[in-house]
Amino acid sequence: MNALANHAYLPRSGRNITQQDLINQFEEALNFAPGVLDDVAAGVVSTGTRGDGTFDLPDSARHGVVEHDASLSRADTFFGDAGVFNPIIWAAVRKSFVNPTISIDEAARARSVRIAEARASNPQFNLSDAAVMGTFAESSLYLLLFGDSRVDGNANTLFVRTVFGELATLERESR
Repeated sequence: MNALANHAYLPRSGRNITQQDLINQFEEALNFAPGVLDDVAAGVVSTGTRGDGTFDLPDSARHGVVEHDASLSRADTFFGDAGVFNPIIWAAVRKSFVNPTISIDEAARARSVRIAEARASNPQFNLSDAAVMGTFAESSLYLLLFGDSRVDGNANTLFVRTVFGELATLERESR
């Protein structure tokens, strides 16, 4: 969602986003089939605090709705603001992504390592078995978005890194 706002598919302000806004951009900007992410959109909108059917991006960081422990790019709520990109956590995760493409196995391994690290370091780790499975479904989104589902995912690593907030780093590395 942050990437959608950063690229102006959602309001750059990150404010007053409706469920239909999300659904439209999941379909139009990200090319997901209609209905695939409707439940995700409903969950995100449920974090809104105004009661008018909208949410602001910071609302979606409410723990236990969309935001969860063991994020690939955010610290657990126990350690602070889970809505802020954490370059240390992302650096540890991206060590798993060394090839030009990310396979399903590599994505699963990266997710498993991150869950184990969060479980070991966070005394209030709170991720049910069902939620753990949901995190793997979450990883499948970038595999589908940037890969070829016919050949073991193979998400373009550069694209995944960019979505996770590394555009400035990538620009520096390319010089």
